Parts: sequence; C-alpha cells; structure tokens
Amino acid sequence: YHNDCPDCRAAVPEYEKMYDDLKGNNVEMAFIEMPPYEQGEKKLIPESSKVNRGQLNDAKKRLVETPVVVILRDGVVLKSWVGYAPNFDEIIEAAFAE
Repeated sequence: YHNDCPDCRAAVPEYEKMYDDLKGNNVEMAFIEMPPYEQGEKKLIPESSKVNRGQLNDAKKRLVETPVVVILRDGVVLKSWVGYAPNFDEIIEAAFAE
C-alpha cells in the first residue's frame, strides 16, 4: 500500500475486519508499505493493528500502481491484483480454490 492511495485508504479498514473474520483459519495477512513512508497521524496502518506490517526497502525506485494484493500458498502466487483492492469474496475464492 501507499499512504496517499485513496483505494488503499478505503481497503485497509475492510482488510482489518477481514483479518479478524479469518483468524483461526490458518490465514496470515501483511500490510507492506511502499516508500516514501508517512509518519505520525498520516500513517494509514495504526500501531494497534493486529495485521503484520512491513516496509519495502527504499533503496530502489519502484513503479507500482497501488494497491497490490497477492495471495500466496507455500510461497507460490495463487492470484494477484494490481491497482485494485479485491473484496472479501474474491480473496476467499482465490485463497481457498483447489
């Protein structure tokens, strides 16, 4: 995500709720922040978030449209979305498809 991405700002609260709904189903989530990083009150992900957080290294320039959502199983990409935040049903379908 990127802090000034309107789609990211809309999706993060929904994904926080989704994380709570999926707890106990062997599902992990992480919010990965793209540089430049925001500080203080502007930060999109609150410190109280239960979802894992991380930051991409700012040593490299990346041209990526946010949001980016990737579904992984055992390190293999099952599905990805770029520039679009999928809803709960789309994520469940991708994550639990056989």
